[in-house]
Amino acid sequence: MEIFEEETRIQDFVDLGESFDETADIRKVAFSCPVFGRFETEIDIIPLNSKEELGNIAIERLRDVLKQNKLDHLVSKLDTIHYHIHNLSWMDILVKCQCGDIVYLCNHPD
Repeated sequence: MEIFEEETRIQDFVDLGESFDETADIRKVAFSCPVFGRFETEIDIIPLNSKEELGNIAIERLRDVLKQNKLDHLVSKLDTIHYHIHNLSWMDILVKCQCGDIVYLCNHPD
């Protein structure tokens, strides 16, 4: 049995004329709430282990944008809101969601 390096296998896949989507592991996460609604960020899901981790990264990215723009009062507001992904399981996010799909973070009760 011959063993190939990962790069070789990917290149062989591409050479066969198949399309290889390098963004397949990226998910778009958007906030769905009155205060930060529609803030969006794209996150690589490969190093993650849960939908909570995905949500936390999105929250940290929003926090960074607010801090960079010296919007401290909005950072304080962000810190009072509990966000969650309630309509998708982690498996749904991994398998069913496509690159263009949006995973929504909301702040209403589960």
